[in-house]
Amino acid sequence: MREMCGLHNPGVREMTELHSIRMRASQGGPHERGGKHISGAEKIGQVEDLPRLAGELVRRALSHQAGTPDHINITVEKLPQQVKYLASLPVTTIAVQNPQEGGEAARRILLTMGIAPKVIEQALALLEKGPAPGGGTMRGALLLDAVTGERLEQDPRRGIRVSRMDLTGGAAQQLEESLARSGLAGTRIREALVLASKVAAHPGVIAELCYSDNPDYQAGYVAGAAVGYVRFPFLKPPGAKGGRVFFLSPGTDIAELECYLTREPVLVDSIGPINPVINL
Repeated sequence: MREMCGLHNPGVREMTELHSIRMRASQGGPHERGGKHISGAEKIGQVEDLPRLAGELVRRALSHQAGTPDHINITVEKLPQQVKYLASLPVTTIAVQNPQEGGEAARRILLTMGIAPKVIEQALALLEKGPAPGGGTMRGALLLDAVTGERLEQDPRRGIRVSRMDLTGGAAQQLEESLARSGLAGTRIREALVLASKVAAHPGVIAELCYSDNPDYQAGYVAGAAVGYVRFPFLKPPGAKGGRVFFLSPGTDIAELECYLTREPVLVDSIGPINPVINL
């Protein structure tokens, strides 16, 4: 069995025969040969679930708003028996009316979390113009030192793509019901919440800032252990490229962080509160 990455023993349990199934879709060639990223998603399930999950992921790739892919890659991997279980972050929606209000609210929250003002502005500028070299989008997240703003990801084109995460069946049903009652039903929130919950569980990550690289989707969020998952219906400025930033404590072990985010399997097995909407 592959060794775990190191800092995350609490919440680890022994499981049997779980598999990670991941989809990547691109246009104009595979990702490795410069193809345009169209869609990516993943699930964790038992072996008997894999045919159904593969079909769901292919259908998702073929119906993405970013375009029709000509390459769809499905990867299936048996996971180690040790799986980390987490509760999802509490969800709060702040009812901003436009991206300017959303940006101002996001700045205030990040400041309360200890992110340096110049680093907040740096992150927003990178997401607006495109964080990859030449102003392109990244498949994964970029890493910023929360004090100095130094970029810490090893590959500035690819970034860090968080992987091997999902909800248990019971937690998925509970989350869907909770989101529906709050008027927030939709896979984008579900998947982003799972990712944000895994990221926030690492002690080196202070905060996350994200808005979509989908040109038609303006919502975004700030997340972290200190504030939960704070969603803004409008955050992405018109014409911005989008992406996600992880703000790190100085001295964070980047190799260990990357191992945790990309390799350690995590399942959300309990759902945090979905709070009432906050009006500015």
